[in-house]
Amino acid sequence: LEEKIGLIKGLLLASIMFGFMHSGYSNYYEILFASFAGLVLGFAYQKTRSLPFITVAHGFNNIFLFEINK
Repeated sequence: LEEKIGLIKGLLLASIMFGFMHSGYSNYYEILFASFAGLVLGFAYQKTRSLPFITVAHGFNNIFLFEINK
């Protein structure tokens, strides 16, 4: 997306897609939260260009959220 539509537009579109793909219940707040998380992870990737770092950050985020929802 970054190559096709630019750095910022690509990040925003990818974040929205991330939010919808991670919305298990199609809850509005869940989509917003996941989109924000996608924005943060996408921005971190743009700065580091490290997929392993982003993968670990995503994993820690999931573990944190699963613990909260218990």
